[in-house]
Amino acid sequence: MGEVWRARDTRLDRDVAIKILPAEFANNAQFQLRFEREARAISQLNHPNICTLYDVGDSFLVMELLEGETLAQRLTRGPLSLVEALRYGMQIAQALDRAHRAGIVHRDLKPGNVMITRTGAKLLDFGLAKSVSIVSGDGATVQKPLTQEGTILGTFQYMAPEQLEGEEADARTDIFALGALLYEMATGRRAFEGKTKTSLIAAIVTGQPQPMTELVPLTPPAFEHVVKKCLAKDREERWQSAYDIAEELRWIGEAGSQAGAVQSPSRRMAAIPLFAAVMLALGIAAFATRSYFQQAPKQYRLTIPSIDADFRGGTIPVISPDGQTIYFMATSNDNKRLLFRRGLNDFRAVPVEGTEGNTSVGVTIAPDSRTLVIGFGGGVYKRISADGGPLETVGVVDAASGVAIASDGTLLVGSSTMVPIRRVWPNGKVEPLFTLDKAAGELGHRWPVFLPDRKRFGLFRESPRYLFLSGTSDAQGTIHYTLCASTLGSKAIKRIGEVPSQVQFAVGHLFFVRQGTLMAQPFDADSLTFSGDAVPVMNEIGFGSRAGVAFFSVASDGTIVAGRAVPASHLTCVDQAGRKAGTVGSAFSAALTIGGMGTPRIRVSPRGDRAVLGLFDPRAGTVSLWIHGLTRETANRMTLSPASELNPVVTPDGSRVFFASDAQSAWDVFEAAMDGGEAPKPVYVAPNFQAPTDVSADGRFLAFTSNANLANQQDIFILPLTGGKAFPFLATAAAENQGVFSPDGKWMAYVSNPTGATQVYVRPFPGPGAARPVSTKGGIAPRFSADGKRIYFLSGNKVFAADWSDGNVGEPKLLFELSDRIQLYEAVGDRFLMVLLSEADAAPPSRVIVNWRPPKKIDASAQ
Repeated sequence: MGEVWRARDTRLDRDVAIKILPAEFANNAQFQLRFEREARAISQLNHPNICTLYDVGDSFLVMELLEGETLAQRLTRGPLSLVEALRYGMQIAQALDRAHRAGIVHRDLKPGNVMITRTGAKLLDFGLAKSVSIVSGDGATVQKPLTQEGTILGTFQYMAPEQLEGEEADARTDIFALGALLYEMATGRRAFEGKTKTSLIAAIVTGQPQPMTELVPLTPPAFEHVVKKCLAKDREERWQSAYDIAEELRWIGEAGSQAGAVQSPSRRMAAIPLFAAVMLALGIAAFATRSYFQQAPKQYRLTIPSIDADFRGGTIPVISPDGQTIYFMATSNDNKRLLFRRGLNDFRAVPVEGTEGNTSVGVTIAPDSRTLVIGFGGGVYKRISADGGPLETVGVVDAASGVAIASDGTLLVGSSTMVPIRRVWPNGKVEPLFTLDKAAGELGHRWPVFLPDRKRFGLFRESPRYLFLSGTSDAQGTIHYTLCASTLGSKAIKRIGEVPSQVQFAVGHLFFVRQGTLMAQPFDADSLTFSGDAVPVMNEIGFGSRAGVAFFSVASDGTIVAGRAVPASHLTCVDQAGRKAGTVGSAFSAALTIGGMGTPRIRVSPRGDRAVLGLFDPRAGTVSLWIHGLTRETANRMTLSPASELNPVVTPDGSRVFFASDAQSAWDVFEAAMDGGEAPKPVYVAPNFQAPTDVSADGRFLAFTSNANLANQQDIFILPLTGGKAFPFLATAAAENQGVFSPDGKWMAYVSNPTGATQVYVRPFPGPGAARPVSTKGGIAPRFSADGKRIYFLSGNKVFAADWSDGNVGEPKLLFELSDRIQLYEAVGDRFLMVLLSEADAAPPSRVIVNWRPPKKIDASAQ
C-alpha cells in the first residue's frame, strides 16, 4: 500500500523515512482509515527493535530512517551464524513481545519485514492489524476481523495453519512465523516449501520441516527444540509468549553450542563402568536404609504477567516461603487497588478479600505462608490471613526499610533514616534493638531477614537469628552495606562482610543483586560465613544501590521471582490535542518520585534547547541528572556524584540547577552549575526528605517540599536565594507539596489533601490569602502556562486546563487523555514535553525460576 521516501527533518536536523499513501489509495476511505489505524498502532510501540514513528499527517507517516538491509536480502548470501541467528532472533522476539502486550498481532512476520542495522534487528510494517475498520455503505465504521471476510492476509511461507484455515490470529500466530524465521536464519532454507500454493499449504498444515541438525550438524539441540515448539501445528502446543522465546534464546547464547547437548556414543561408553559402580552403590544404600533415591526437583522458568484481563499495573510479586503462591498489588477492573494472589500452577490471579481500597506499600509473608503483613502509608502495618478477611493493626513504624517475620510472629522493621533495627511487640510497642555506632559513621540498619529455625537444644540457639544491613558512607559519598547477623534477645552483632544489596537466604545460598544481576553465594547458616563464590542467576534486575533495595523474592525451595529493569521511556513532544509530535533521543528509565513528593520534574533551559531530568542507571542502581538536547540528539550527565539525584529545578538564567540528593543519607536540597563545572553542594539540610519544586521567575525564591515534621506529612518551604533562612509557606495538618510559582511571582499553585482527596489549589505568594481550589475531582502536578493564563494539572493519564486570571479560576476542562502513563511532563510554549510509558512497559512480566539450584561444578582434573 505504501511508498517510502528518504527525507530531511529540518526542525530536529535529522534524516527520516516518510511513508505515503499513493494517490490510487488516498481517496479510498477504507484504505485511509487503515493507514491511520496503522499509525495509531505503531505510535504505541516504543521499543529499540521496532521502527519508531515520529509523526503522522494526512496520508503520510514520518518514521525512523534505518540504514542497513532487510533480513531477506541478507539471506540471499546464505544462512546466518549461530551467534547472529540467536541475537537477531532474540531481538525480534522481544519486539513481538512488546507488540503483543500492547494488544497488536503483526500477522505478516517475514524476512522482508525485518531490517538488519548496526544496532541489531528492527521489526517493520504493522500494516496487517488483528482487526480492521470496514466502512459500510452509509459511512459508518464497524470493527470486523478480515478473516471473517474470507481473506487470507500475510505471506504464505510464514503463515500459521490457523491463518490458512481462516481462523482468527493471535499472538501465537506470530510465534509460528518467528519459528519459520529462526529456521531460515540458521539453515538458509525455508521451513516449508512447495511447487504450488496448494502443495505449500499442505506442507504447512500437515508436514514437518527437515531437522535442522541434518542441514547444520552443529545446531544446538536446545535451539532446535525452541524452533520445533514454535512450529507446532496446534497453537496450544507452541510457546505461549514471545518473551519466553527471547529468554530461551538468551540462555542458549550464554550456554553456547553445548546447550542441551547429548554426550557422544564414545563418551557414553567410557562412562558406563563408573555409572554402573555409582548405581550399584546407590542400590545398596537404598536397600540398607529402606529408602529410595530421588532426583532433584526439575528446574524450569516461566513469566508472570503484570497486566491481565482481571487487573492492570501489577507490582513486582513476592513469593510465599513454601514456593506455591505469589502476591502483588494491582488495580482491578472496577478501579480498586488491592492485593492479588496467584498460585504458580494457576492461570488466574484472584484478589485477597479485605485489602480493597488501600494504598499498600508492601507485603511480607510469614514463614508458615498463612499470614501476611501489609505496610500502608503513614507507617501503619496490618496483619491479614493469606485467604483474606479482616485487617488487624500490628503497629506504626515510620521510615520503614524492610520487614521480617519470625516463625513465632516477631516483627522486625528496618529504617530508611539513621535508626537501628526495631522490634514491634504484640501490643504495638516499637523498640530499637541496638544503638548506632555513629563514631564509625553508621547510618542505619535496613532489610532484616530471619534465618531458618535450628532444631537444637539450648535457649540461645533456639532464639530466632536474623541478618540485616548496616550502612556507612565514605568520603566520596558512596554508601556501603555490611551484612550483619544477630539473635533475637542479644545485643551482640556479627559483621560478616560487604554486600551490594538486601539479601535473602534459601537452599544454602544468600541471594543479592550486584550491578543489576541477581547473584547466589553459598552461605553456611550455622557458622554465618560465606563458603564459596557467587554465581549469576538472572540479569536486568531492578535495584537501588543507595537504599540497598532489590526487586526479587526467593522461597525456601529455591523458587525465585524477580522484576525486570529495562529502559522503556522516551522524551516525547505532545500538542494541546494529545497528538505526539515525535520523540527525542533513545530509550531510558526515568526516575520516579521520592517520599510521596509527587510527580518529579523535567526542566527546560530558558532557550528551550535542553532539558534536565533524573535518569535511572539499572547497573549502578542510582539516579543521576542528565541534560538532553531538544534540537539535537545529545545526552550528557550533569554531575559525577555517586549519590542519587532527581527533581531538578533550573534557575531563570539557566546557569544553575537545584535538585534533591541523598549524598548525606537523606534527601536534601543541593545545587550545581548547569555546565557541570563544580561538585554539587548542599543548600538546605533537614531530617527525612526535602525536594525542590520550583524557582520564581525573578530568581529570588526556591520552593521545596519537606517532611521534616512527620506529624504534618509534607509542608511547602521557601528558601530566599538572595540571603536569609528558609521559612514555611504552608505547614498544616494536611500534606502540601508540588508548589510552583506563577510567571508574575504573585501566586503559588500546589497540591494538598485537607478534605482527604488530593486536589490542586492556588494561594497568594508570599501571603496572606485564602486558597482557591483548581481541581474538583482530583489532581496533581500543577503547572502554569508561559503566559500565566492557564493552570494545567494531571489526573491519571488525563491533562486538564483551567483558565486563570489574577485570583479567578475557571472550570477545569479536559485537554486530552493518553493511553500511555505520564511519568513526567512540563508545559513548554503551546506544547508539552513528556516522559511517557505504556501500561505494558510500566509493568513488565516478572520472571520466575522454579526450583533453582546452583550449576554443577566441572572437575578439571577429570577431563
